[in-house]
Amino acid sequence: TPETDFTHRLFQYAYRIYDRFGRIPDTLVVLTDGDSRFYPVAFSRDLLGASLRLEFHVAKLLDYKKRVHRRRIDENVFAAVTRLHLAVQTERHRRRYQDGAFRFELKRWLMREVVQTQPAGMAQPARRPRPDEEQRIFRLLAFLDWLVALPNELENLFFDETESARGADVMPYVTSWERIGIEKGLEQGLEKGLEQGLEQGREQGREQGLQLGELREKHAVLKRLFDRKFGLQPEDAELIDSTDAPERLDAALDAIIDASERGEVLRHLTS
Repeated sequence: TPETDFTHRLFQYAYRIYDRFGRIPDTLVVLTDGDSRFYPVAFSRDLLGASLRLEFHVAKLLDYKKRVHRRRIDENVFAAVTRLHLAVQTERHRRRYQDGAFRFELKRWLMREVVQTQPAGMAQPARRPRPDEEQRIFRLLAFLDWLVALPNELENLFFDETESARGADVMPYVTSWERIGIEKGLEQGLEKGLEQGLEQGREQGREQGLQLGELREKHAVLKRLFDRKFGLQPEDAELIDSTDAPERLDAALDAIIDASERGEVLRHLTS
């Protein structure tokens, strides 16, 4: 959103960098707000004939609205991110955006553009993306998830839609996997807790069941994601299953989103 002291803040960044390193930084600005009147290009102050000025390079996403509208979303990753952002931004200030069902339809439509599903009626299925294409789609889906939030029940439905559109043999939508996996773990843990509660006491059993169910589900989710991204080796599975610290599993689940090597994930289980 537009900020009244935006140019002053950029000037502070620039002079602090110059003060520390002795070099003037090149200041690049990407404006993602929806106000076409907000277009700062410089910071300047004048006093008694002396002047101080910092100019910077500016890219306003609104300026690309017509250009990205004519492009396929898969031509360029920068164009894809810009198009997703502008599509959501266009609807965000309308009253209907408050309706969860509308946001679901918007998110599903954008998801299908990202994963490039085949149009209805085509005889041949879409080819499996190359690993670099899978990674690109994976990151765009994570960005879309951040852009559009849905109620829990609709997130579950959206997850199913995404999994169906992507197919069972490609990299899963990680952020949804983590969310759905934890929810399923809580549900299974509640069931196990109630069963144990009949024998050892309702409260104690419920607590233990919740913890055990959540732990097992995190093991299953992490192993599945790890296998899809890096290929799961027996020693990897053994390490994951032997980890009983939920915070370590959570750290590994967070790390797998951007990790490029298996060690970046596994180190969270051993540290």
